Amino acid sequence: MLARFSPYCQRHRQAQRRHGHPLQTAIQAPEVAPWLRLIAKRQAENPNNEAFAILRGRWASMVAHALATQSKVDTGAPFVRIESLIAQQVVTVAGSADADTVVRTALALAMHLQDDPRRYLSDTAVLYQMARRVLKLAPRCIGRSWDHKKQTSRTFQRDLPARVLERLGMRLNEAFGGAAAQLYAIEQARLPPEEVERRQLAAGLQSLKG
Repeated sequence: MLARFSPYCQRHRQAQRRHGHPLQTAIQAPEVAPWLRLIAKRQAENPNNEAFAILRGRWASMVAHALATQSKVDTGAPFVRIESLIAQQVVTVAGSADADTVVRTALALAMHLQDDPRRYLSDTAVLYQMARRVLKLAPRCIGRSWDHKKQTSRTFQRDLPARVLERLGMRLNEAFGGAAAQLYAIEQARLPPEEVERRQLAAGLQSLKG
């Protein structure tokens, strides 16, 4: 059934609102898990590397800005509602996960994008998935419901206004996307030639039309 005043049916409109594209599906934890492990390994091998300190500092700046926004709201000063909602989410994540976890999560999503760009159906979808992966670090951003068919409980991510996801994803991408692209390029250069050829072959086969 077509949703009123929308070119999409209800299911596709919901996907558009949640994921940034009517056909986009959520990036799942197993998809980014290899990149999380790789980043954690590199971080453990280079505990004093300034790159990770810089990235932690970028997250700290986002948290400081969010706290300042919340302070403005609490004092009754004029504020923009979307900015207030973003600040709430950032502060909630900061209270649930340490800076390294947030940095690794954002880097892993961005590296997954570099490795499998076809998984993301639009630039907006990239921003939504970046925001959603980081927000999942905060238990308060996750709800639970009962699946009557499977007779078990399931978790779901609480819906936020589309502009919140887009703007938060944009800020996270600005902070960590470039570093992830560089790190991905470094890791690719370390691969043996036969592995590079194998991946290129797999990518070429997946892109065949017909």
